[in-house]
Amino acid sequence: MTLFEVDLRHSRVIRNHFKAWKWLNKIRPASQRMEKKRFEIPGCRQKGRDRQVSIVVNLYYTGKNGAAREFVREMTESGLVEFIRNEPGNERYEYFFSADDPETVLLIDRWENQEAIDRHHALPVMKEIARLRDKYDLLMKVERFTPDELPEHDQKFIRK
Repeated sequence: MTLFEVDLRHSRVIRNHFKAWKWLNKIRPASQRMEKKRFEIPGCRQKGRDRQVSIVVNLYYTGKNGAAREFVREMTESGLVEFIRNEPGNERYEYFFSADDPETVLLIDRWENQEAIDRHHALPVMKEIARLRDKYDLLMKVERFTPDELPEHDQKFIRK
């Protein structure tokens, strides 16, 4: 059991740090042992703390006759994507194209906290995004996640 619940990109580093700390404390004399120190990593939640956690929103845009891909092209060329990526609190804003369904595009949108999402939704840029969704007649499916540490029993399935 580690001191942290972290998203996947940090979990290996923290786990290795914690193992090294435990090992060093076993071999050092009591007078030289290191104290436990808590530190924060962006996008992680420390157990027992009321720290806000990054929020990941997956948006699936589905259209007809390549409309979803055209939507992404126009979002990118108009500068809206770059604008959103530079908003305070935005940590990720990337589009992905499906190998199985050419009419669906996935947007992975990660925000520092709910307040950052609320600020984003209050901006005039949202009206322009809604206009483009209407223009391309896109349907949406939304999933929302908060990062959590991968359970120990699932670690064996991950190739690092």
